[in-house]
This record gives sequence, structure tokens and C-alpha cells, in this order.
Amino acid sequence: MEGLEKKNAQRTYHFVEVTRCNMCGDEIGSHKILGKRLNRSQGSVPHKKTGITVTIMQCTRCDLIYANPLPIPNDIQDHYGVPPESYWVPEYFKVSENLFKYESGILKKIGAYAPGQRALDIGTGIGKGMVAMKRHGYDAYGLEPSKTFYQKAVDSMNVDREKLQLQSVEEAQYPDEHFDFISYWAVLEHLADPDRCLAKAMRWLKTGGIMHVEVPSSRWLISKLLNGYYRLR
Repeated sequence: MEGLEKKNAQRTYHFVEVTRCNMCGDEIGSHKILGKRLNRSQGSVPHKKTGITVTIMQCTRCDLIYANPLPIPNDIQDHYGVPPESYWVPEYFKVSENLFKYESGILKKIGAYAPGQRALDIGTGIGKGMVAMKRHGYDAYGLEPSKTFYQKAVDSMNVDREKLQLQSVEEAQYPDEHFDFISYWAVLEHLADPDRCLAKAMRWLKTGGIMHVEVPSSRWLISKLLNGYYRLR
């Protein structure tokens, strides 16, 4: 218990009050308050848990869901520098043959693919996206801010260390018009300023290139059921 308390004590954050939507710039006066969120698993009875709680809001113009105040880790490793095995279930570490198959099919269908094109996977985690992109003929690169995830990608997924930057998108540097394809694969919702990060990545994208953005849906049935349960409680 003492060790756990010491570990948690090392995780420090500062909190930034949000006055405008970080995506579209809309003032928050009319934004919806969806509820509260703990910095840990909430379980079925969140009011009996201890931890840091922030308000979750939704922009009424662009539907961005965000925390207010916004918790910013003082060191990104405090937030994501955890063992990958504690972050994902064991099945996650297998690269499915179908991973990126659907997206690759769409790119070929619209004529936006040629063998050897340069692709960037932002927030590559343990490297599955890079592996899948390479399997589909891309020259795959990646960005990953977590030291533990980065090392897992190199050691277990055999990702080319030279093509995977240990860096956040906010701090990373690439030449302008450098990539044919860029993916934000379940990453944008983790970023404090998604609009700025999208604009930055657009500079790295070649004219006529494709950016793929995928985020969890707040309209997912299970999520709606859980949120409804919390509201009833």
C-alpha cells in the first residue's frame, strides 16, 4: 500500500480552466455538462471512490467532449509511462490480419494509395499500427510519447527504432509535405489541444495526401447505458 501511495504521489498535474472549445473555439457558456470523471476506474459506485474528479463537458457547436478543468501531466511519463501489460488486456498484443485492412481498402478504392508511400502513425502505442501499415505496403513511421510503449514496440513488435520517434505530437518535428498518409488512431481524444495538433500534422501531409482520424463514439450503446446508470444513481 505504501509503495502504491508513493507511486501515485509522483504523478503530478496542473489544471487549466477551459473557456473556449479546444477544437472550434466556441465559448463554453452554452456547452453541456455531461457529468464527472475520476482519474481512475469509476466502478459501479463512483461516489465511494477517492481520486481527482473533473467535469466532463460537450461543445454544442462541434460536439467535442472535454474535461474542464483540463488536467495536464507535468511529465508525460507520469501519465503514460506505465507497463503496457497493465494498460491493455493480453489479446491486444496480437496483430490481427484484419488490422488496417478496411482503411487500406478505402484508400485503394479512392486512388489514394501507391506501394511504398510514406505513412505516419501518431500515438503508435506498442507499434501495431506501424506493423499493419507496413504489411499493407507502406513505408511506416510512428510517434509515441510513452517510453514503456516505445520500448515494447521496438522489442516485441520489431518496429524499426529509426522510424519511431519517442516524442509527443506537440514536440515532434518533421519536414513539411513529408507524408502521403497520416493516422490519428484513437489518439485525438487524449490530446489537450486537438485543433493545434491536427493543424501541425496537416503541415507534414503532402498536398493531396490523406489524414485518417478515428475516435471513440459517445453514442456507443454501452457507453450510453453506463452514463444513464450513473445519472440515475
